[in-house]
Amino acid sequence: MSADNTNAPTLAKPIHVHQVNDRPVRFFLAPNGSEAFPWFAFKDLVGAAALGRDVEERFSSHAMTSPFRDDMRMQPVAGGQTLIAPLHMAQGLIGAMEEIFSIGPALDREFINALQAAVEAGYPELSDVERFQLILRMGRHHLGADDPVRRSPDLGHADEGDAA
Repeated sequence: MSADNTNAPTLAKPIHVHQVNDRPVRFFLAPNGSEAFPWFAFKDLVGAAALGRDVEERFSSHAMTSPFRDDMRMQPVAGGQTLIAPLHMAQGLIGAMEEIFSIGPALDREFINALQAAVEAGYPELSDVERFQLILRMGRHHLGADDPVRRSPDLGHADEGDAA
């Protein structure tokens, strides 16, 4: 008789693992199935900054108590669970590390290259044109702009000059 695994959580496999600052960062499809940029393993990215274990633990602890904690998910993976987060969390995290620790722009560039590779790995069946269209939709989702962009006559636009 086999064990009943109907209540066992589904283990997520990374769609891509990329070396960022010579450290592996795992990427996963969005847990809600939306057309969002791939999510990343939070501790992996913090570790890629190579700021030391105590800093990694401080950032991870802060993430779990931050106003953005509901934006992240604990994801069952082989060997346990890992905290995964969407792109805006990576942008904030990298920005904070640049500001606090003066790490420079290299980590951000490497992360963006890794994100691009994760999109390619996550959707290998798409043609280059289809993948580009998907990236545009992902970008609109990321910006919260799922509705068509419209210019409103009652809103000022940057190309209209400054009235001051």
